[in-house]
Amino acid sequence: MQMVLDPNWAQLDVIRRIQGRCDAAGVMFWLFGGWGIDALCGRIRRLHHDVDLLTALDDRGRFRDAIAPLATEMPEDTAFKLRFIASGVQCDTRFFRALADGTLVLDLDANDPCVYPTPADSFPVTLNGDLGFPCRAIS
Repeated sequence: MQMVLDPNWAQLDVIRRIQGRCDAAGVMFWLFGGWGIDALCGRIRRLHHDVDLLTALDDRGRFRDAIAPLATEMPEDTAFKLRFIASGVQCDTRFFRALADGTLVLDLDANDPCVYPTPADSFPVTLNGDLGFPCRAIS
């Protein structure tokens, strides 16, 4: 009999390892999408197919360096997105930047003419999520 592990457990392990490497490098990131909602709810509500992450554009290089040892491949590495595979788990990272007035914006891709502004306090510094371990999350 072949044992099949719940993909959520593999993803949780990858999230923990990303967090450990980023904490050691002094880089903050936030979970968003399905895992962000689950972290803010404090419980896993469904199966997930990937891990969505956000980090500051200014921290892009340090984030990439921090996760590089975990990544078995990086199929997308652009100014707008860093997609990497860690332990078979797809992780999609987007970047936000600060405008002169403190507003934070998320540019989704080069073809997207919209810029999504958010208030300066949208990304809490405190660990506001819970996936069995504290983490940062937005929804």
